[in-house]
Amino acid sequence: MADWTSLGGRLDQRLTQISGSTLPQVSLNKVRTAAARWERRREVAEIPFVVRRRRIRDAAEKLKQGRGGDLPLSDLRLALFHMREEDVFLASTIARHRLVTEAISRPGKTPINVLFKAFFQCFEAGSPETDRIYQHLRKNIDALRINSRAFVKKVKFFDGNYGLDTIIDSVDLRNPVRSLERVGLGDNEQDSLYGLSIKCTLVERTLTHVELDAQPLKTILGWIELGERKRPDLESAYYEILLLRFAQQDPSPDVRRTIARFLLGHFGDPRSTSWPKLRDDTGRLKRDTCLAVMERWLDSGALR
Repeated sequence: MADWTSLGGRLDQRLTQISGSTLPQVSLNKVRTAAARWERRREVAEIPFVVRRRRIRDAAEKLKQGRGGDLPLSDLRLALFHMREEDVFLASTIARHRLVTEAISRPGKTPINVLFKAFFQCFEAGSPETDRIYQHLRKNIDALRINSRAFVKKVKFFDGNYGLDTIIDSVDLRNPVRSLERVGLGDNEQDSLYGLSIKCTLVERTLTHVELDAQPLKTILGWIELGERKRPDLESAYYEILLLRFAQQDPSPDVRRTIARFLLGHFGDPRSTSWPKLRDDTGRLKRDTCLAVMERWLDSGALR
């Protein structure tokens, strides 16, 4: 601590000599808090896949044994963030219920803010887990950080539909990334399942008028293409939205080409590559229909 204080004093003195004016006081507590926050983010980002999976499975086992209270908040956070992708939670409604129950039972502001961040990552509209977290956040809004409360107010987060309507209506298709940043959705949230829901809705809206003007669709697909492909099994929602409606009647050649190029870049050629399955698709009927549309387009030279 002495070394830190001494270094800070020498730095202040040197900068004052250069600028000719006294620098504003910096709170060491705020510096420590910010440094700790960035360290937690770095640690989460650098967790190897095998280690992450082991920790999540250990968390699920403790929850199963009724020992959720033994879980450190870091493991609880990890499990919440990956609840929609790890088999141990995907396959068990009870495991997801116990995970959320443990998370909302933790006292203090920190667990509530962890839940707020996790909400975007494990978002699934209408699911019991999403709605339980949503209602818990509504009851504890005063415990959220200042920037989170500002976001909640700006997008009318608790006025219905999780704030999605306000956000989607505010998106400027000329610069969707900046539009979302202005309402408080950073890169992590834009690449989350909450962000995926926003992108899918925007794609559906533009398809309604795509024959009149294909440019908005091109802009949105270009924006999505720039994002990191983290979950192709969840992003299969894109090909369902883009192809299923054209099972009986093809769009214009320009629209067909735009969609085909995007899907080839995202999932590969379905004639030689296996595309991920669709969720809630019993018998793979929707998937087979979508693949038939895509293969028909490619066979007819849609990219020419």
